[in-house]
Amino acid sequence: GQHMSEDLITKGQNALALLNNPIFKESFLAVRKDLEDKILSIKTTDKEACADLIRELQVLDAFERAIKIHIETGKFAAAEASRMEKLKNKLRVFRR
Repeated sequence: GQHMSEDLITKGQNALALLNNPIFKESFLAVRKDLEDKILSIKTTDKEACADLIRELQVLDAFERAIKIHIETGKFAAAEASRMEKLKNKLRVFRR
């Protein structure tokens, strides 16, 4: 319904604001760079540490994807709400 659509739009807007927040961006990139630096400097013979770092990087990527899904879902909900509003307006014209 309309309420759920509004919730999805709001979540999408909040997710976009979060990704665009300078402190979030800086922190996120710092964590990613730290993990990548550790991966590059680790001995390839240390299989357990390699696996741990790769898992940490995968979690970071999954977190970013989850935020981006909210953004895309919000955009879709906004487009759908706009389409429905236009349809309602057309129907009003025909009912006169």
